[in-house]
Amino acid sequence: MKEEFFIPIDGAAVPETLTDEERRLAQGKLWRLLADRARRYTQMDSSSVPVETAQELLASVLFTLIEASATTKVLAGADAQVLFDDGLRIIEEKVEQGRGLWRVACLSAPDIENLSYRDTLRNMGDSFQHYDWRYFAHRFDCSIDYQLCRPVPESLQGIEYINEYLRRLLAENSILRRFDRDLTVRLLMSCCPDYRELLINLCEPAVTNAIGLSLIGKNSLALDISRADREKITETLAPRSEKQARAALSQAAEDFCRAAALTDEFTCSYISLMAGDLYPRLAAALGAGELSGVFPSVD
Repeated sequence: MKEEFFIPIDGAAVPETLTDEERRLAQGKLWRLLADRARRYTQMDSSSVPVETAQELLASVLFTLIEASATTKVLAGADAQVLFDDGLRIIEEKVEQGRGLWRVACLSAPDIENLSYRDTLRNMGDSFQHYDWRYFAHRFDCSIDYQLCRPVPESLQGIEYINEYLRRLLAENSILRRFDRDLTVRLLMSCCPDYRELLINLCEPAVTNAIGLSLIGKNSLALDISRADREKITETLAPRSEKQARAALSQAAEDFCRAAALTDEFTCSYISLMAGDLYPRLAAALGAGELSGVFPSVD
């Protein structure tokens, strides 16, 4: 362990001001925790394991301590086993929460065929059965092929990553349920005729068109955007500065949430962030004078 070792908070490297004694105590407690996990992993046969396994066990110990909000300074002055057990308890609770989120995601899945969506949910359900959070808490081995509108940060690990993925997926499910299913499918067909087989997001085209329609004061749930609508969007955004255009997109997102009766704070914030993500594409399309690649028609 390097002398400057510290346990990051929430996955971010936040250096702490430590005395040499605090550093020594924390490192010693960490090694004892690692040795104990290695013995338990080998069913009390030995604390000696391959280097690769030791590295994984150490990563899991750190993940578990972080779940208990432990920093190096806290670890130096606390009972390490109590901290670790608290972290395990918190992780176990989050695993149960994740199973609940997964079940709701399955029940609220859109009635739109997409192979990667179905495979991802199925694989995730199987992976909950094999998630070894006691020894490898930082790893949730699962094939996640379905692309979200807004990807989960890679800094998240284990159950933290899965639960955040599911929260975002549930938001997208909730959004998709606000649109007419046949209209949504027609829009997907217009954007990507092979939408059933390809790794695409089902929600993004609908939200994009909804925001476009909101920008010009039309029914955001109608989804279809005509050439005349695109011309009006151009007239609305082209004269504006980036700051003004982003503000208009943010307002359009709010208007869409209101029209769709979406009141959940997380979901509305998600839509607002999607609206912000839309700006670079819009700016490029406005420069080229053609918005059909951003706002396709339903047919």
